[in-house]
Amino acid sequence: MRDAPAGDVAAQLVARLTAAGLQVTAVTDHDLTAALGARTATLSLLNLRRTLAALPQPQHDAALDRFVRLTMVGLSGAGEGELLPRLCAPGDAHSLSAPWFAPVADGALWLTLVEDRGEVVRFVRAMDFVRWRLSVAAARARALENLIAWSAGVHPEPMGEGVFRFATGDGLDAARLLILSRWFSTPMLALPLSRDQLWVVADPARAASLHAEIGPLARQLPHAITSRLFRCEDGVLSPAARP
Repeated sequence: MRDAPAGDVAAQLVARLTAAGLQVTAVTDHDLTAALGARTATLSLLNLRRTLAALPQPQHDAALDRFVRLTMVGLSGAGEGELLPRLCAPGDAHSLSAPWFAPVADGALWLTLVEDRGEVVRFVRAMDFVRWRLSVAAARARALENLIAWSAGVHPEPMGEGVFRFATGDGLDAARLLILSRWFSTPMLALPLSRDQLWVVADPARAASLHAEIGPLARQLPHAITSRLFRCEDGVLSPAARP
């Protein structure tokens, strides 16, 4: 089954979101960012294309309208979705529109939280903790618990001798760096290239060659994070010495 045409789906969705009063701030081949006031959400175009591809053409308009309605509900702040962690590259901490974040691995990465409402995933902001009456520590703990639950059936993909990759496409692959010890009992070196690609290796010599091979790809991937290696030992995450 082929996905619906990429350009057509994006154009139709942009038109509908705009007509509904949302502002579309960014569009890539993979996703779209929409805003309603101070709230923003990242919408998966890949998932939408697959949904439309599975439906007869006469049902596409209704499916797109439903997607827009769910987006409006998600951005309106009604209800509460599932909290999940997301790792990203450090950004502008002073921006008024920046999501809540906490530095990890000596500040080489940012931990943010996202609220997954099914069709809509949005970054959590500081005032959300007040609205939910939830402490930051409790929100982080809940997000990690949810990540563990989401990852119950996930297994790293062998990519060669002593090299593994997480690339499920569920938006949580890089975040699995935070719970890497659930799969590996020995110290590991990991490279979170992007939101959707986490590479893991045990041998430092192999890590150096892997870094040379795939590190440059970080700048080309959607939702790129870093080309830096990190050491994970006993649940503690720290930047590794540069190869």
